[in-house]
Amino acid sequence: MSAYFHNDELSDAMLSQAFPFHLVINESGEIVSCGQSLARKLQFSDTEAVQLFDHFTVQHPSEIYAVGQLINVKDKLFLLNSTFYKDLVLRGQLVVSNDETHFVFLVSPWITDVDVLDKLGFTLNDFPVHSPMSDFLILVQAQRVSLNDSMRLSEELTVLNKELEDRVSRRTQALELQANEIQESKAVLEREMKERERVEVELRHAQKLESVGQLAAGIAHEINTPMQYIGSSLEFLKGSFSDLESLNAMMSDYLAQDALAQDFKSIELQRFLNEIDLDYLCERGPKALTRSLDGIARVTEIVGAMNEFTHPDRKEMNSADINRALGTVMTVASNEYKYVATIETDFQDLPLVDCFLGDLNQVFLNLIVNAAHAISENNVENGVIKVSTRVREGFVVVSVADNGTGIPKHIQHRIFDPFFTTKEVGRGTGQGLSISHSIITEKHRGQLSFETVPNEGTTFSIALPITDSSTQGLSTKPEDGRDIAA
Repeated sequence: MSAYFHNDELSDAMLSQAFPFHLVINESGEIVSCGQSLARKLQFSDTEAVQLFDHFTVQHPSEIYAVGQLINVKDKLFLLNSTFYKDLVLRGQLVVSNDETHFVFLVSPWITDVDVLDKLGFTLNDFPVHSPMSDFLILVQAQRVSLNDSMRLSEELTVLNKELEDRVSRRTQALELQANEIQESKAVLEREMKERERVEVELRHAQKLESVGQLAAGIAHEINTPMQYIGSSLEFLKGSFSDLESLNAMMSDYLAQDALAQDFKSIELQRFLNEIDLDYLCERGPKALTRSLDGIARVTEIVGAMNEFTHPDRKEMNSADINRALGTVMTVASNEYKYVATIETDFQDLPLVDCFLGDLNQVFLNLIVNAAHAISENNVENGVIKVSTRVREGFVVVSVADNGTGIPKHIQHRIFDPFFTTKEVGRGTGQGLSISHSIITEKHRGQLSFETVPNEGTTFSIALPITDSSTQGLSTKPEDGRDIAA
C-alpha cells in the first residue's frame, strides 16, 4: 500500500487497522486491497480479480459509472451502495495516489441503527477508533453538499413557478379574448345553435342504437330457441330416412328372389320392420317437419321485424301502415316483455299516415319497454300490455296501457323533461319519453298524453293527424287479442 504514496511509513497492515472497511482500486477498476472487516463480509479471495462496479454503485457524487471519472472528484465525500447487501452503505472520502494510478476509498459503514449490525454480520469491534473531529468534518461536508443541493433545487423550483405563472397569464388572456369574441360575434352564436340541433339528432340516433343493442341479446335468444328444435327435428329425420333407405334396399332384394327365398326374406323383413318401428316413423316424421317449418317461419318473422325496425330514416315524410309498424316493434321487443307480461292488441282499420316511420318506431318501442319495466317493478303476476289503435276526430290514436306501478303524482309533471328518470343506473338515460314527446309534438304536430293511477297502471296515448293524402289507403289489422310474442 505504501508504494502508492511518497512515504513508506503507512504499511498495509496499519492501513487495514485504521480503516478496516477501506477499498483500493487500480486504474482498471480492479480492487487490489480491501479492509479486513469488509473483505470478510464480501468474501473476497486473494486470487480472484474483483471489479469495484460489480459490487458497488456510487450514490454520491451522482453520475459516476467509470474509473476515469474518479480523478475529477477526488477528495470528495463518497457514498457507496453494496449491490448484494441493501443495508450496506459505505461513507467516506476518496484519496488519489501520487501517480494517479490508484484510488483509495477511506470509508466505513453508514449505520444509524445498531440492529442493522447483526443483519450485516458486523460488531463494534470491527470499527476503528477515530477522532471525533474527523467525523464532525465529514458531517459538515455532507451538510454542505445537502445545502448546495437544496439551493439548486430551490432555484429550479423558482424558475418553474415563474414559467407556470407566465403560462397561466397567457392562457387567461387567451380565454378572456375568446370570451369577448363569443359575446360580440353573432356568427358564433348561430354556429352553436346549428351544433345543438346536430347533437340532438345524433342523440336520437344514439338512443336508437342503444335500444337495438339492448334487444340484440334477446333477439339472439329468440333465434336460438327455434333453431335448436329445428336441428333436433332434422337429426331425427336424418336417422329415420336412413332406416327407410335400408328398408327400401331390403324390399328390392326380396322381390328379386324366388319363392323359396321369399319365405326366408319375409321372416327377415318382418324382423327388421319390427326393429325400426315403421309406423312410429310415419307418425313422427310429418310432425318433425311441421316443427321445423314453424321454427323457420318464426326466425323469418323476427329477422324481418328487425329489418323493418332498423331501416334508415328518410328525410321526408312517407305514408306508413301504423298497425304493421306496431306489430314489427312488438316482435322486436318481445324479449323485453315476454317474461313479465303478455300483449293484447285491439287494432282497427286505419288510413295510411304521413310520418317519419323510423322515429315513430322509436316512440312505440320506448312506450312498450317502459310498460314492461313498470310491470316488472310492480311484481304483477299476470302482467298485461294492451296496444290499441283508433280513428278519432281527424287523428289516428295509438294507446299503450299497462298494469304496472303507475306514475306518482309528485313527478307526473316532469316525465317529459330531458334526463329525468326514476330507473336505476344503467337501465335508462331519462331521454326516452323526452325524445318521444319531441318526435310526436314537433316533428308530427301530434299529441302525446297519459293517464295513470299509482300502483294500478298507466296508459300513454299518441294522436297523429290524418292529412288529405293519408286517406288514400287503409292499413291492415292483425287478429284482435293476438299475443305478438307467442
